[in-house]
Amino acid sequence: PTHACDQLGNNTFRTIARCAQPMPGVLGKHSPEDKMLVSFLSDANVLGKRLIFIDARPKINAIGNRFKGKGTEDPEKYDDTPLIYLDIENIHVMRDSLESVKRLCEIPDDDNWGAELYKSGC
Repeated sequence: PTHACDQLGNNTFRTIARCAQPMPGVLGKHSPEDKMLVSFLSDANVLGKRLIFIDARPKINAIGNRFKGKGTEDPEKYDDTPLIYLDIENIHVMRDSLESVKRLCEIPDDDNWGAELYKSGC
């Protein structure tokens, strides 16, 4: 997992973590190690112990992945930890589009800048 602390000032921090997709499958398996990691992240979140699970996929995609042995976190297994779906249809296309825009920002004087921005999908 990736973990970052962001200082807000007055020596207060908030925690942002990125982890791989859990593998509960259709049986709803649960990992004690995942629960321990979430507990550690909660403890590191000194602004408050409440965490939020955020899944970038549409909810239907996450649920469908259970049939492949994958899935999403079950917020019922954690105390006061809601799950929010961002409903991004294809995160890989979005990532590629963002990379194209970043490259364009490095060369803003390019004569084809507008056409390249259009091709980026933004």
